[in-house]
Amino acid sequence: MHNFLRDGLKELWIKGGKGDTSRYIPVHVLYEKLGSELCSVLPALHSLTGCDITSKVGTKKAAIQSNPVQFLSMFGKNPVLNETDIKMAEQFLSKVLKKTGTHENFNELRADLYNFSNDKSHWNLPPTSAALLPHIKRAFYNTYCQTHILESTFISIDPLSYGFVMSESLLLPERCLNELSDQWTAKCRCVNCSRSTCACRSMGVKCVRFCGCMKRDECKNPFNID
Repeated sequence: MHNFLRDGLKELWIKGGKGDTSRYIPVHVLYEKLGSELCSVLPALHSLTGCDITSKVGTKKAAIQSNPVQFLSMFGKNPVLNETDIKMAEQFLSKVLKKTGTHENFNELRADLYNFSNDKSHWNLPPTSAALLPHIKRAFYNTYCQTHILESTFISIDPLSYGFVMSESLLLPERCLNELSDQWTAKCRCVNCSRSTCACRSMGVKCVRFCGCMKRDECKNPFNID
């Protein structure tokens, strides 16, 4: 909209919905009400929280309420993804999933959710920071291309450097799924894992700080962990 208005556009309308619910939406009015700063980060927000080529992470509503301007003002603005862009994008997505959290990355978010959620299952946890990285790269690729493709100075970037792989002539998302062994999926409801009947103990899984029993003094070090 900034470029369109600069070039003399007065109004921009798009048709939304279908059938009896179809209507025309005044994009120029929305742009004025939302402000240029928020509108400038909407492509990044959309790509990071889920679009045609990225997975869903949180909701658009939660993303709007997570101060996207603070975190995404530089995301996709140039053809090089740097460490600061990655860090800010990960912090933003952490807030999208837990608005009140102060997590720096998804590893911290996973630990917090595991400690304080009612259903302590690894299947319900968000990805690790390492597994999230290709998603951020794909979101960056999509954001940069969408916001610069019409520019005469557009610099084409290689999707294979941004979370994609080539397989049988197809461009596919890079996968980061590693199956966990049975040992690491064992869990128990013990309040003291030093008991011989504990499922974790029988599988040889040592207590870590995520264990509920670690809250009890008598179970601080049941496996003589240094």
